[in-house]
Amino acid sequence: MGYEVFLISRIREEYDRTGSTGSTGAAVVEGTGRTGRLITSAALILFFAFAALTAAPSTQNKEFASALGAGILLDATVVRALLVPALVAALGRRAW
Repeated sequence: MGYEVFLISRIREEYDRTGSTGSTGAAVVEGTGRTGRLITSAALILFFAFAALTAAPSTQNKEFASALGAGILLDATVVRALLVPALVAALGRRAW
């Protein structure tokens, strides 16, 4: 959820900065460009934390940590980097 709030707030700030002359697509590109490295870094930190838990002796812990790590990578790449920006750009002014 923190990624989402950060990403959308940056897109909105860029949209507000350009005013009525700016396009939502340009705001999405700029907002995603400014937050992409931060979101990717945070997701990788969480992924590696869960990857470290796969060294636990319990099989149940290994499965749980692997599933959470895969879920975090999927969320950061597919949802935050692809779906959300595409949806905001497609909605245009209606997104706000």
